[in-house]
Amino acid sequence: MGKRNIPISSDDESVILELRAKGFSYREISQNVGRCFETVRQVWLRHNLSINAQADAQSEELADDQDITGARICLPPGHPVVMRGLWRGLEHRQPK
Repeated sequence: MGKRNIPISSDDESVILELRAKGFSYREISQNVGRCFETVRQVWLRHNLSINAQADAQSEELADDQDITGARICLPPGHPVVMRGLWRGLEHRQPK
């Protein structure tokens, strides 16, 4: 059983991305498009990686434009998440 390197057309790729965005499973898409499960998964992963790379580039541009302290979003004092973390830290450090 050898590997087949059949290039995927941009039409097939757009159909895969459209169906996946609608919530179809990889298996349903592979049956619909006539491609194997792994090809569908790889197309979706490449798409997500390209989107994440674009988002990272944009956030780096924004970070360069903004003051670092202005970009931080802190939880207010007394917030339940903050208090839970403080108490867990204190409980962890208590002598036994």
